[in-house]
Amino acid sequence: MTAIDSHPDRFHRGRHYLLGMGALALFSVGFLAFAPPDWRPPIILALGLAMAVQVPLGSWLLATLGTDRFLPVWVLGMLVRLVLIALAGLLVFPALHWPTAPGLITLVLLLMASLALEGLVLVFEFREPNVR
Repeated sequence: MTAIDSHPDRFHRGRHYLLGMGALALFSVGFLAFAPPDWRPPIILALGLAMAVQVPLGSWLLATLGTDRFLPVWVLGMLVRLVLIALAGLLVFPALHWPTAPGLITLVLLLMASLALEGLVLVFEFREPNVR
């Protein structure tokens, strides 16, 4: 049994991650007030796509922390994110006749921010207590 498995509250990573993703979503929705009207539909779609993919992938990654499955899950998650960006840029936004740049920029920024959030949750998970 690893130190991660023996943690008294092994589900706190997921709670912190979901709270962070919620804050990221709220920040993104707040950003819509400053976006030009024709940019809003692709930004909203990018937000939906990013959350629909990132929340399950991030939760799955955090659940595999401390196991042999961690690296394969991380690699698979990165591939899924890259495929999502390619499909959105090449198929989804053009098919809807929406400007591609605002949607892709939003999608990439949201995925990068959520990956940073995963890293932050991992850093806090491995932080040593009582160490300065």
